[in-house]
Amino acid sequence: MTDEEVACLTEDLKKVVDRRLLLIAEVKGKPVGFSLSLPDLNIILRRNRRGWLLPAVLRLMLFKKRIDFCRILTLGVLPEYLSTGIGGVLFYEAARHGIAAGYSQGEASWILEDNTMMNRGAEMLNADRYKTYRIYQMPLSR
Repeated sequence: MTDEEVACLTEDLKKVVDRRLLLIAEVKGKPVGFSLSLPDLNIILRRNRRGWLLPAVLRLMLFKKRIDFCRILTLGVLPEYLSTGIGGVLFYEAARHGIAAGYSQGEASWILEDNTMMNRGAEMLNADRYKTYRIYQMPLSR
């Protein structure tokens, strides 16, 4: 992503991010990992059956505090720190901060089947695996 794209995405996310669910791991003052969880706005928006924007915006403003479900959108650690356990700590802290912020449920979907460290972290938190994602590859030409 370009710096402009990151800036634009940041501005959009500020409207929905719960700052208590944004975590940055540092080693000697250097950021080495982060976790971003978002409240699941679909809980409110799924009732907007006709797709009209104004009722959806009003519903979000009125009922945003009722959302009790969050999703770990992204969690990453620099490659040289993958084996240090920082990913597991971020996973645990995301759950702990979510509970402290009033989220009674959470989801960490989009974890690939071969991402052993993330899957192990989820298992240690007694998470239930309800889907398995795989990437298949096939050449389009010979």
